[in-house]
Amino acid sequence: MVRPSSDIWQSFDIEKTDKKSKAICRFCCFKSAFPNATRMTNHILNQCSKCPLEIKQKNGKRYQSPFN
Repeated sequence: MVRPSSDIWQSFDIEKTDKKSKAICRFCCFKSAFPNATRMTNHILNQCSKCPLEIKQKNGKRYQSPFN
């Protein structure tokens, strides 16, 4: 699997199993069974309470949620 180019992936580790990959948040250990940059950015900005503010601000400038 090629690591995606979005900077958000720097905040996650990839766990590979036989057929699937999971993204694991480096701050709170949240596991996503269906990782993609949009979901991971949403997690960092809105759900992860342990993520440092500067990382939230850095990623928030590039991401406009379609739900706001």
